[in-house]
Amino acid sequence: MQKKEAISLLTSLGSFWKQHRSALYGATLLFLAGIILAFIFFEPLQAILQQTIENLIQKILPEDTGTVDSLTLFRAIFLNNLQAALITLFSGFLFGIFPVFTMLLNGLAVGYTLKIAAMNGANILLLLSFGILPHGIFEIPALILSAAYGFVLGALVIQSVARLFSRTGERTLGWSSTMRALLPNVVLITVLLLIAAAIESTATMWLVQTFVHTP
Repeated sequence: MQKKEAISLLTSLGSFWKQHRSALYGATLLFLAGIILAFIFFEPLQAILQQTIENLIQKILPEDTGTVDSLTLFRAIFLNNLQAALITLFSGFLFGIFPVFTMLLNGLAVGYTLKIAAMNGANILLLLSFGILPHGIFEIPALILSAAYGFVLGALVIQSVARLFSRTGERTLGWSSTMRALLPNVVLITVLLLIAAAIESTATMWLVQTFVHTP
């Protein structure tokens, strides 16, 4: 019975995102745009992005404890990413504006990291392959899902407000199906971030130290 329920849940989730795939495309494009912008406008954005990344590191590991064990790092990464994802998702109720900045900022952070690494002589392909993709293939989709769901919520809020000032409108705006998809999406995002944090706190650290070198 549990297996059937899981399959049904995944099927309904797939149907939901098939209906709202434009939100997924939008979140993905914003992330990629952030990466490109970090390269194009590196100098004017450098101070801001450097401070942002330093604040993020300090938030994850606020104390200088020297060598941090994998479990502590895993917990810190997971909780920080989960908090960011949930804030992004639920901020969609505020007209879907915040998820736009979230995806741009994440893209900018990745682009800035790649640019800095390239300037220091690191091999970008190696950094992508061993420093970002191992955990990024789980973490980035989770962030995209949270932002895309935020876009869906934002669109519904805007449509609902518009209906208040319109005499005609659609009978249903999709609130029911969107709310039914909330818990499955949160569960999926949480699982993806758990896997990503487990990889980043163990395998990614080892892969970077082993394969990514700077002169």
